[in-house]
Amino acid sequence: ISYAIANFISVVLILGVQMLAHALVVWWWVGLAPDYDPVEAFIYYFLLHWCGLISANAQAMVISAFAPNPIVAAGMVSGIQANMFMAAGFYILRGDIPKYWLWLHYISNFKYGLEGLSANYFKSMNTMYSCEDVGGPGCALTGREYLDSVESGEWNKWWSLPALLGLSVGYRVLFIIGLFLARRKAFRK
Repeated sequence: ISYAIANFISVVLILGVQMLAHALVVWWWVGLAPDYDPVEAFIYYFLLHWCGLISANAQAMVISAFAPNPIVAAGMVSGIQANMFMAAGFYILRGDIPKYWLWLHYISNFKYGLEGLSANYFKSMNTMYSCEDVGGPGCALTGREYLDSVESGEWNKWWSLPALLGLSVGYRVLFIIGLFLARRKAFRK
C-alpha cells in the first residue's frame, strides 16, 4: 500500500507539471480559448487533462499488476486503451454500442475527457458552422446542437473531474489487489 501511495504522490506532481507546460502552450496556440471566460475554461482544461493523465496512469498500473512481465503489460495496455478509445464516443456513439459492451464506455477515461472538453469548448458557441445559403438545412449549428448530436448535450463539464478521479481511485484499488494477489502467488512457489 505504501508503494501505491508514494507512486500516486510522485505521479500527481510530475503529471501536474507536465500538463501545465502542455496546457500553457496548446491552449492559446490551438485557439481553444472561448470568448465567455477564458481563465475559467483554461483552468478546467488543465484540471481535466491532469485528472485524465492520473486516471490513465492508474489504469496502466492495474494492467501491469496483472501482466506476467513488462513486455506483455505494454501490449495489453495498448490493446485495452485502443478498445476504450473506440468505446468512448470518438468512433461509436453511446447509443450505437451493443448493450453487452456498454460497460466499457463507462470505465473509459477517454469518455469523460471527450465529454468534458466538448462541453467546455462547444457549450457556449452560438454558431459553429455556416455556409453561403444561410438558413438552409445544416448551415448553422450551435454548440448545444452539436453536443446533442454526439449525445453529450446534458453533460455538465464539471462532472468529468470527479468521474476521472473516481476511476483513478478505483484503478488504484484494483492495482493494490493485483499486487496482493501477485505477492501471494510468489509466496506459494
